[in-house]
Amino acid sequence: MSISEQDLGTAPVVTQTDVPTEVGRAAWAEDTRRVLTRGLLVRASLAAPGEAQALRFRALHLNLPLVVAVAQRLELTDAERLRTEHAALDGLHEAVHLFDPYGDAEFSFFATAFVEWRVRTALRRARHPIRRGRLAVVPRISRRSARPKRR
Repeated sequence: MSISEQDLGTAPVVTQTDVPTEVGRAAWAEDTRRVLTRGLLVRASLAAPGEAQALRFRALHLNLPLVVAVAQRLELTDAERLRTEHAALDGLHEAVHLFDPYGDAEFSFFATAFVEWRVRTALRRARHPIRRGRLAVVPRISRRSARPKRR
């Protein structure tokens, strides 16, 4: 059947379900981010070191909204967000490097745990700064105690 033989009749009716909503757009964006992240990290695992680093960098940038989501869930103030931004990015970077793209886990769940842990740790340290005099003291091992004991 050619185009000239088709019955053009009336225009298709657009219903409310055909129009994308904000919820539909957010779900689409999340699904796209999920698929692209896994694809980038699979390619990074097979690529040469320089290209692998570039692919991981793309995956990191693609998942920056996870940092915002964690900050919103923890209800951080603007000052706390600024103070913990670096820690959150460190957590996301760590997640990108440790994620197994061949496994069953979703990257967003995996990375959220890293980001949240880093943010909570940074907040705890900011509220209770560690003074140099209160650092954990590592006991010195004398030469005598380091030797194996004779029987």
